[in-house]
Amino acid sequence: MENEQNSSLYMPVDGSFENLGYAARYDSAENAVDLIPCRSGSHEVAGEVVSQGNVVLDLVNHAGQTNIARSGSFYAEDQQTLVLSITSDIKGGSADLFLFDPNGGEQRITIGAADVVKEIPLRKGIWQYNCSGMFKDGGDIKIVGTVKAAVSR
Repeated sequence: MENEQNSSLYMPVDGSFENLGYAARYDSAENAVDLIPCRSGSHEVAGEVVSQGNVVLDLVNHAGQTNIARSGSFYAEDQQTLVLSITSDIKGGSADLFLFDPNGGEQRITIGAADVVKEIPLRKGIWQYNCSGMFKDGGDIKIVGTVKAAVSR
């Protein structure tokens, strides 16, 4: 490749940078890849049965960043509930949290500048989530999802 003017190297960006502690987002308008620092440790626990009180989502944007882009999955049993505690003071935009049930059904939660607690009944299987959004004037988002057993009536 020496002396080549138009040399290119292609690699799987998502997996490569995830191992280095970054999430990668492709910006097609700019033809660029944005690297977003992620906290260490995986938020994905797919394949393990989650017991009551376990945190299965722990998502946060990072200081000075005006976006969030995170995804993962977790395993749930019937009769469990996902309790989402969302704290947000973002300005000039919003973020969307998409939850996908084991059958592919989708729930969308739009996050603005407010604190919210939501409870979502779970069914057995692997649940996937994706959270993304941009906020022009800054602010912070934190989403913590814990699992609790359903209350019998």
